[in-house]
Amino acid sequence: MISHAMQSPALTSYCRCYSGPSSVVRLSHIQNRMDFAARAPLISSYFFRKTAPKQGFFFGPQVPEPDLLVIALDHPAFATSQKCLQLSLEEKLETINEIYGEPKEGNMVTLVEAEDDRIVEMFCLQVRTKTVVVGLQASDWRLAGKTSVREVPKEAVFLGFPCIAVVPSMPLRLLKLKIAGGSSHARGMWPEYLNPSEVRVEVNGEPITDEEYGVGKIMELVLSPRANVDLCVGYGWNEMRIPWVVKEVNTFAI
Repeated sequence: MISHAMQSPALTSYCRCYSGPSSVVRLSHIQNRMDFAARAPLISSYFFRKTAPKQGFFFGPQVPEPDLLVIALDHPAFATSQKCLQLSLEEKLETINEIYGEPKEGNMVTLVEAEDDRIVEMFCLQVRTKTVVVGLQASDWRLAGKTSVREVPKEAVFLGFPCIAVVPSMPLRLLKLKIAGGSSHARGMWPEYLNPSEVRVEVNGEPITDEEYGVGKIMELVLSPRANVDLCVGYGWNEMRIPWVVKEVNTFAI
């Protein structure tokens, strides 16, 4: 049986580094900002601004990390009978997990370990009765060729997740995959199956056709009083036009 013990200290450290501030931001959104009483879908975004590190005594000024752009989905599918303030983080995560459904072998999934402030995108290798075997191929050159494999409780594995934290330079084509999921058995932010071709962003009724258009530029349009930005999913009679709004802009020190 595969266990946590199979993971080397180096790979454990890598997983924590890999998730980084993005994990804390996403969990904070679920805990404090996600609307569990939404009556209609809504896409919201805001910057998670990082303060520049202080100048070191020996090494001079350090380069600040780039800002993260948080993009989140509120959807009636996540609505609960309880008031949001009465729900713990664990109850909110449980509600989200139930909506996305069972993890599927051969797909990317989201491993959520709230007790460690960690969210990691991993590959679903095997689904068992009460556990899921997941793997993470290390991209760090120091860990080249090594794979982190773990067996985790099924309730910690999410087929999709309603909140992402990305760098503003991420292109529109990748945002579409993040929203749709990218395969017939995968889920992205949207709680139902979507083909990435069914996702588009429109500004004043005109679609953005440049697939390399950065999400940071979309954020600028969302902030502009002269632009109405909508996320459109589906086609024809099944099309849904979802307003894209800015909830807030925050500054945190990491």
